[in-house]
Amino acid sequence: MKGFSCRFNAAQNQSCLPGDFWQRMARMRILSPSTQVWLFLIIVSLASLILGYELGGRLGLFFGLLAAVFLHVFIFVFGDSRLMRTIHAAPVKGQDPWELNEKLAAISLRLGLHTPDLSLVDSESALAFSVGQPWKRGHVVLSTGLLQKLSGPEIEAVLAHQLGHLHHMDSFRFGAVTGSARLVLGVAHFLDNLWIPNFWLKQKQEPFLAALSPIAWLILRFAVNDKSYFMNDDLAVRLVRDKKAYAEALWKLDGLSRSRPFQLPPCTSHYFIVNPQNKMARSRWLESHPNVETRIRRLIGTDSI
Repeated sequence: MKGFSCRFNAAQNQSCLPGDFWQRMARMRILSPSTQVWLFLIIVSLASLILGYELGGRLGLFFGLLAAVFLHVFIFVFGDSRLMRTIHAAPVKGQDPWELNEKLAAISLRLGLHTPDLSLVDSESALAFSVGQPWKRGHVVLSTGLLQKLSGPEIEAVLAHQLGHLHHMDSFRFGAVTGSARLVLGVAHFLDNLWIPNFWLKQKQEPFLAALSPIAWLILRFAVNDKSYFMNDDLAVRLVRDKKAYAEALWKLDGLSRSRPFQLPPCTSHYFIVNPQNKMARSRWLESHPNVETRIRRLIGTDSI
């Protein structure tokens, strides 16, 4: 970290001009996140109706309609609920020694957002994520481990990144793809439990999980890609005006994810600024985050790490 900090000073002069910053942002956003979500849902719904009709005529069309309705309900009602239940976050009340609510309100004002709710997780792991939908207030969650390991400017930079996700409606998109991918994996687990050899084998086979997991990966990659994180990295730096603090926060969070990993529900790591899971976790291959070193090099130069 010391070497990283020393080399940063030489690289910070490579900052982008404001015009270049917004031009790059415009190039990265071909379709807005909300448009991607609705396009995805329309395609899946039409595919469900067409497949149902081809397989069963009018009756199949009816079941295809039921499947499409069920998918929408599952996504919008249960898209991010499992993550929130797993995290066990508590709202911030009373004393706020880190001045989190003030920082959150100030950044939200600059973005034209309603200030989201803020909750803390009592965990040694460094966690930071946000959830939200267009019709209700967003929610930002941090862990006590993150607050203890990061400095004030670094915490503010992390908050800026999470508010960027809410500003770009990434959390809405994440919820949609999470619900869809989890539905696919849930079907796979259900079929694996019915797999006849598993009734007598000690080591359970998972043929359906192996077959359907790539579909879950494709669903995630449809709407979650490197550009989402790059765009919010740029926006966070623009908001806090401190590349060094943001880059060091990414560096620390990546290191903490290795020393203090956190087990997440499948298909939810993309909510987080840095994937907090163990690098060897089974669901690690579903990760959509770009490499942390790549993110830092984009911000401060190729010779800074």
